[in-house]
Amino acid sequence: MKKKILDFIKKKLGKKKFTLFLNNKNLLKNGMIDSMDVAEIIFFVEKIKKKKININKVFGKYFEFNFKNIQKLF
Repeated sequence: MKKKILDFIKKKLGKKKFTLFLNNKNLLKNGMIDSMDVAEIIFFVEKIKKKKININKVFGKYFEFNFKNIQKLF
């Protein structure tokens, strides 16, 4: 499941942004992705896990969309 999720994110972001993502950069805050990209990724993970994700628990108060927080989904 982890590989499927990371492959989807890599495909969605592209190689350069994915590398920044793996280096724990907040791509949403830096304007490299938008909220629709995040929504697609979250929807994909929910579909794979067959479970609703509590976004506040995963991404926190300031919605830190980074690799560290995505790992909470695995």
